[in-house]
Amino acid sequence: MTPVLVTGAAGFIGQHLGRALQVAGHQVWGVDLRPPPPTWDARYWIQGDLCEASLYQQFPPVSHVFHLAALAGVCPSLAHPEDYFRVNLGATAQLLTWLQTQPNPVLVFASSSAVYGDHPERPWHEGLRLQPISPYGASKAAAEAWIYSQCQQWGLRSAVVRPFSVYGPGQRPDMGFYRFAEALHLGQAITLRNPDSSRDYTYVSDVVSGMLKAYRWLLQQSPATWDCFNLGSQSPLALHQAYTLLAHLLQTTVPLHSAPLSPGEAVHTWSDGRRSAKILNYSPQVTFSEGLAAFSHWYLSRQGEGEL
Repeated sequence: MTPVLVTGAAGFIGQHLGRALQVAGHQVWGVDLRPPPPTWDARYWIQGDLCEASLYQQFPPVSHVFHLAALAGVCPSLAHPEDYFRVNLGATAQLLTWLQTQPNPVLVFASSSAVYGDHPERPWHEGLRLQPISPYGASKAAAEAWIYSQCQQWGLRSAVVRPFSVYGPGQRPDMGFYRFAEALHLGQAITLRNPDSSRDYTYVSDVVSGMLKAYRWLLQQSPATWDCFNLGSQSPLALHQAYTLLAHLLQTTVPLHSAPLSPGEAVHTWSDGRRSAKILNYSPQVTFSEGLAAFSHWYLSRQGEGEL
């Protein structure tokens, strides 16, 4: 089986993707600023900053790359926009400079639904004009454009995937459901920013499945291919509904406050999955209630409270 390299392999989605690739029989190399997760064979791990050209001297001869490494999050990007462009565009440019030296290179790039901004035409399809409203979204859109330019210049094959509001076991402590679960567990009040806003919440295993399908499709394409695909559930849910289900699963409740959305946040997100279904045979399998139950089970297990 072809060896592959995953950047951002210590992250939430990266760890799930790495395990799925290993199960599929690939030799999987991981790259991250952080040390390897306990489940990763440290012999196949490179720790360092992808923005530094010297790091690539440690890379193995691998032509197939899943590029997930990034600074994530809409709200944090508002405070440090320059960091987001340095990492999300700069690291991508350095990676592609190295990938150009490999034979028959293939790249699956994890972009974001944030590239659509708060586009009024919903559901969002891949042919929409990108109009990001946050530095994070803008940095991802810029990276997409950079990858497209490299496909045209030297024959890179690339599939860009745009995940929508990914959640599930292993998600970062700064992400919404984890923060809500933590507040519910500790009995702390929760502030919902625009409780009527909605998100196209997508379970992590469905996103990983979509990435693998994009990779397999890309292997059948000719050089200089570039294409993009939404990876969503296609079932938006209001924030207050998501919170209510989480509180029910954790069997507790806390005082609620509301606040406006932060600048840069979309009011509603909604993926159009028809193109991904037609070309990749992508079809999300996990309902929101199933996925949030799995997340809640994982969260409680980390608190030593046993199973639901």
